[in-house]
Amino acid sequence: MDLVESFAKLFAGNQRSHGRYDPKTKKLWTDKGPPPLEAFKEHVDGGVGIGIVPVLDNGECWFGAIDIDAHGDAQDIDLIGLESAVRSQDLPLLVCRSKSGGAHLYLFGSEPLPAKLVRNVLSKWAADIGYPGVEVFPKQDTLLVDSKGERQLGNWINLCWHDAHGDSLRYSVEGGQRTSFEYFLELAESKRTSAARLVEMAENQHQEAPPCIQKMFAGGVARGKRNEALYNIAIYLKQALPETWRDKIYDVNARTFDAPLPHAEAKKVVASVARRDYRYRCKEEPCRSLCNSAVCVTRKFGITPDERGELEMGATPDFGPLEKINTDPVRWCLYVDSQQVTMTTDELLDFRAVRKAVAEAQTRLIPPIKNDRWQTMLHGMMENAIVIDAPGEASPLGLIHNRLLEFFHRTDLTVDGLDKADREHILLGAPVVQMYEPAGSRVVFFRGPDFIDYLRKNRSEDLRGPNLWIALKKIGVEHTKIRVKDKVVSVWYLPLNDDDRVDLNPANVAPEI
Repeated sequence: MDLVESFAKLFAGNQRSHGRYDPKTKKLWTDKGPPPLEAFKEHVDGGVGIGIVPVLDNGECWFGAIDIDAHGDAQDIDLIGLESAVRSQDLPLLVCRSKSGGAHLYLFGSEPLPAKLVRNVLSKWAADIGYPGVEVFPKQDTLLVDSKGERQLGNWINLCWHDAHGDSLRYSVEGGQRTSFEYFLELAESKRTSAARLVEMAENQHQEAPPCIQKMFAGGVARGKRNEALYNIAIYLKQALPETWRDKIYDVNARTFDAPLPHAEAKKVVASVARRDYRYRCKEEPCRSLCNSAVCVTRKFGITPDERGELEMGATPDFGPLEKINTDPVRWCLYVDSQQVTMTTDELLDFRAVRKAVAEAQTRLIPPIKNDRWQTMLHGMMENAIVIDAPGEASPLGLIHNRLLEFFHRTDLTVDGLDKADREHILLGAPVVQMYEPAGSRVVFFRGPDFIDYLRKNRSEDLRGPNLWIALKKIGVEHTKIRVKDKVVSVWYLPLNDDDRVDLNPANVAPEI
């Protein structure tokens, strides 16, 4: 491929139109149709020059340029100083003199680049090297279609290296020196840049911002997502620039979106974010498609580890309603995604315990929530809690009483209890009926460890240790010591009445020994 073909390939542009410029008559015009190779050759040879529309019909481009003018009586741009500034910031730009004595700083893509991204990046770089607000090409993000179905023609830019083989005034500069045409082509090929690299370089302006916010700044935001995008950008700017974030939002609205939001809508977003410390809406578009939570959590103004956990484990479940069961002690029934989870008061007040209870009940891991946020949610649920008075038998005392009666069914409560030899069965773990003189009636003797073992086997260990004995005392169980053969055994007992039922209100009596 000869030099002219390389030049034409480097400046590939829109095929529906191109510009022409006659240096003799100073006349400019636009021709319809693709730029022919002969027009590129004529340009390089110093004849009628050529201009290319960078933006393609699909909104992409192969090249872009920063256009720094030096019109009228203004001095020519200091190309050496400008190229030094570009090189010091390691920008992939080639500095060329324009026909007016200004400068064109060209960017070339290794692949088709989104025109919106190119325009945003070039505008940022222009400001970084001391020329904010200058023109950048492509001039359009997209080429719109009118009411007749005809797509508009884009703006073209005059190319460099007019009269490349003669005394060209549109030469390029590299390393403080003027280059040859051949070297310019080689250098341009070596500096071709991908879209991903452009995004990465553009992100450096907001190094501590969430990745999604960086990508919005670099690539813009389309219609339909602007309100949500501006909201999240405002959350970031409020943290990063607490003194000037409000003014910055309006600037972002004007420069970042395909079409800026009306001022009234942007003002509503600012007012909403100003009222309190809201969180990023990571699960909504456009954040959702641009999310990188692993990186975001490392950024100063990114999401918290808890918020990352929510993202990775799915949405926070629906909590409520809450039911309070008036047993002793109180139990709570919390509905999590419409499924009931029972827990104690201590568990309900600690969200870590709530997660554990849900994991055990529903075999799922719900996202973590900061405990202060959980307290706020819980406050609302408690204000509307449904209070249920449990029947006596559903209380721990009632349950213990029922379990004790079941345990007593291991023996025959109708025996007269006069045979003391029957006491030996107590050593085998069974309750026994005996006539007990201090009580003045028949009683059921049992050992505490045997009853505890019975509760364990029946999964009724709600009360343990001292709490169990306190509960037994409340329903009338007394403690004593009796002799079994040659052993003194510590036992508990309840008197029986004439109907072979336990007496729930026995009198206090002295021990047998």
